[in-house]
Parts: sequence; structure tokens; C-alpha cells
Amino acid sequence: MQKNGLRMILRMFGPLLIAYLISGFVTSAFSMWYMGQMWPEIQKAQEQGMDAMAITEQVMEKLLPHTNEIMAAAALVTIPVMIILFLRDIKKRKAAGIPQPKKEKIWKYGAIIVLAAAACIALNNLMLIANVTAVDEQYQQTARALYSSAFWIRIIGNGFLVPISEELVFRGVFYNRLKEVASIKKAAVITCLIFAVYHGNLVQMIYAGIMSAMMIFVYEKYGSVKAPIAAHIVANLVSVIFSEFGVFDAMFTDVMYAGIFTVICATLCTATVLFIQKITEPSLEETK
Repeated sequence: MQKNGLRMILRMFGPLLIAYLISGFVTSAFSMWYMGQMWPEIQKAQEQGMDAMAITEQVMEKLLPHTNEIMAAAALVTIPVMIILFLRDIKKRKAAGIPQPKKEKIWKYGAIIVLAAAACIALNNLMLIANVTAVDEQYQQTARALYSSAFWIRIIGNGFLVPISEELVFRGVFYNRLKEVASIKKAAVITCLIFAVYHGNLVQMIYAGIMSAMMIFVYEKYGSVKAPIAAHIVANLVSVIFSEFGVFDAMFTDVMYAGIFTVICATLCTATVLFIQKITEPSLEETK
């Protein structure tokens, strides 16, 4: 009984552990490479009596501007691993006679683009209006690290690789495995909470938790992991592009205009959710 319980826990949380280990391995590999580049400086620091911990902290500080490159590399390794797990799970469910959701036609994905873009803008603006970003020092440090890389690296990494990786891990494998032992609502809540905590700081936790709910919604409505992947890519691209070209700053030259634009985007989100409900067929859970 205990073995079955442990096996179930490992099956549920295995994808998260694998992603965490890959991230740790890639970060360690980058650190070792960077230490090799800095070896003359490290030797000099050791001669001056600096301890190993202080040297390690110095190396990690210099690695911060390369956060996007590390995340992109980790995502690149994680994606094929999660695809294997995802496809294996689908094969097992089919063999067990579990009904598979019907996939929606590609033309219906236009609504996802609108929903994800509007949600990204509305949530970012709400964070700025509430001044949450200003009081979260950890977020400010993370933001500086994320936006210190070249624009094209952020587009490829944050815009494509990271969203694909995270959706395969959290929605494609983890969420679907949770649904094997829990109701869709419980699986959704657990996934959203863990996805929020995974992002580390208050601002990103709030944003990630809400966006996770949106991603699960489109996944259930469209019946394909391509739907949350598309939503995540669109949201991240909007965030990267708007930040790069100062669109968010431009909105806040007048707080009233920012508020109006936020209300418009929030209304558009609501309308798009209703539209998606109308154009898609009920999920398997809804038909029970």
C-alpha cells in the first residue's frame, strides 16, 4: 500500500523533479564554464584570502545577466524529455480505454491569441497600478536579470522555448496526471498553486497563478496541449515586446489612460472567454 502511494507521488511530481534537476544541471554547467573563464581572477581572489563561498557568490552574481540564456538552454533540454513523457502518457490512456478529448480546428485558435494578449496587458497594468512591482525587491532583481539579455535572446528563450517547456511540464504532463487521481477542479487548483510558487516572487506568483488558470481553461476547451502553448507564447511575446519598446511605460504617462486601457483589456478577456465557450464543444468533464 505504501509502495503504491509512493509510486503515485513519484508519478505525479516526477515531471517537476525532472525539470528542476535539468535546470540545476544546466545552471551548474554554465557556472563551471564561467568559472573556467574567470579562473585567473579566481586564483587571484584565493591568493588574497577570499573564501570559497564568497567566490561562488561572486560567480553567481556575474551569471545573473545570463539568466535568459540559462533558462533557454534548460528549456531546450527539458522539451524533448517532456514530449516523450507526454506521448507515453497518451499511449497508456488510450490502451486503458480512457476517452481522449476532441481537438478543435486551427481557425479557432485566433481567440486564444486575443485572450492571451489581453490578459497579459491587463495583468501587467494591474500590477503597476497596485504598485506591487515597486515593493517586491526580489521581483525587481529578477526583472533586471531577465531584461539584461539581448532582445533576440529574450524572444527565442522567453518567447518560445520557456513557454513550450513549462506547458509540457505543468499542463501537458503534471496536470493530466493529477486528473487521473483527482477531479478537474482540484487538479487545476493544485497546478495553478504549484505553477505560481515555481515562479518564486510575489509579482510573478500572482501573475503566473492567474495565467495558469487561463492556460488550463484553453487546454480543456481546445483538447490539445497546443492551446496553452500558444497562449503562453503569445502572452510572453507581448510582455517581452511591450517592455522592450516601452509600451507599458507609455501607457502610464497618464494613470487615467492606463486604467481605461486596463478595463478595455479585462473586458476583452471576458468577452473572449465567452466566445471560446460558444465556439468550442464541451470538454469530457463537462459532459459527465
